[in-house]
Amino acid sequence: MKGPWYITPSAVRDYLRIRGWSESDYERGVNDLCKIAEEIATNGKQPAFLDNGLLRYRTGRAHGRMGLVVSTTPHTEGDLPQLVAVTRSIK
Repeated sequence: MKGPWYITPSAVRDYLRIRGWSESDYERGVNDLCKIAEEIATNGKQPAFLDNGLLRYRTGRAHGRMGLVVSTTPHTEGDLPQLVAVTRSIK
C-alpha cells in the first residue's frame, strides 16, 4: 500500500467498526486510512509514546478524533512502520 505506513488488516477492521461500516467497505477503509496517514506524516504531528513501545497519533475533528497506534519495530511486510490499531480518541 502506498503511504508512510503499512496498514494492517486489523487496523482496517477497527476503522470499519468505529465508522459503523461493513466488511464490504474494506477498500474504502484502506483508502481513508492511507489518506489520514499521509496527512499525519506531512503535517509533522508528534505521537505519544505508549508504555508498550508503540506510538499513538491523534486525528483531528475532520476524521472523527481517533487514535492511530503505530509500531516501528521490523516486521515481515517490510521496513515501513505499521498501523496496528485504530481506537476512539482518548480525551
